[in-house]
Amino acid sequence: MKISIIGIGAIGGYIAAHLLKHHQNQVQLLVKTDSTLSTSTPLFVTGLTQLSATIDEVIYDTHQLNGDVIFVTTKSTANDTLFKSLSHLKHKIFIILQNGIGAEAKLAKYIDKSNTIIGAISNIKVTKGKQIGEVVLHSHFRNLVYAVVQPSQPPLQQQNKLAFLPTLFKSIFNDVHALKNIYQVRFPKLMINIACNAASIIHDKTFYGLAHNQKSRKMIHSLSEEVRQVSQCYGVTIKANMMEDIINSFNAPQYKDVYFSMKQDFDSGLPLEMKYVFYHFIQLAEKANIPVPATRHAILELRNRLQTRDSAPL
Repeated sequence: MKISIIGIGAIGGYIAAHLLKHHQNQVQLLVKTDSTLSTSTPLFVTGLTQLSATIDEVIYDTHQLNGDVIFVTTKSTANDTLFKSLSHLKHKIFIILQNGIGAEAKLAKYIDKSNTIIGAISNIKVTKGKQIGEVVLHSHFRNLVYAVVQPSQPPLQQQNKLAFLPTLFKSIFNDVHALKNIYQVRFPKLMINIACNAASIIHDKTFYGLAHNQKSRKMIHSLSEEVRQVSQCYGVTIKANMMEDIINSFNAPQYKDVYFSMKQDFDSGLPLEMKYVFYHFIQLAEKANIPVPATRHAILELRNRLQTRDSAPL
């Protein structure tokens, strides 16, 4: 089986390094035209583990994609343009491993119905390293949670490939679970995305800083409670103490200099994943008729900071 990976950032690079290291499948990497990655560039993981691998194939155009399974690990800010470029593909299994909610439905609008779409999340914490091809692992927690979104009954020619997925996933992640629907997959991670990313940017805090700052913890509590309330309307129960346990886990030395990805994007002047993380959540809340004042206030705060950042003189 051949595996294609779109987006060789931190999570995409981590997945690629593990698959290439095992040598069980061909691995194809789709990168930007200005990328410095090539087949002569090693991929390597540092931090809490050490591994390196050589790259099989690098491509620069979606029309060159020919993997049986295609991981989408780009930031969701690229979705509108990327998904349109995938419309020619048929009989593929797409695995959308992104933050936020709603990407699976968006992809379904553009691609052929012969394709299978899977939504997935991971709470793994990896960042891009300082060297080309380097990914830094910050935590031993390497989970993957996923659900088949489209079609509900995959065609016969896809079923053998789908049966292989748990083995594929377990070669990368140490804790893998298949759930019944995409809401069960997305809402728990969405709670973390909304609460921690907003607090990290607004209060300028690392993981460790969030655990030690009372204003940050108060904001995180308010935001996470709103996500919990909305999730219940979509049949998803999140434990009341889940967010508190997560924040307490940030009180560890390895997290002193580690930021959430949206905070890193903010500091780097990049667009933020507002649409799929915040705005789609607001739409779900409105549909469920649940007020979410803390989330709306956080969005306003983030907009103000973005406006200040983008209008600052170079």
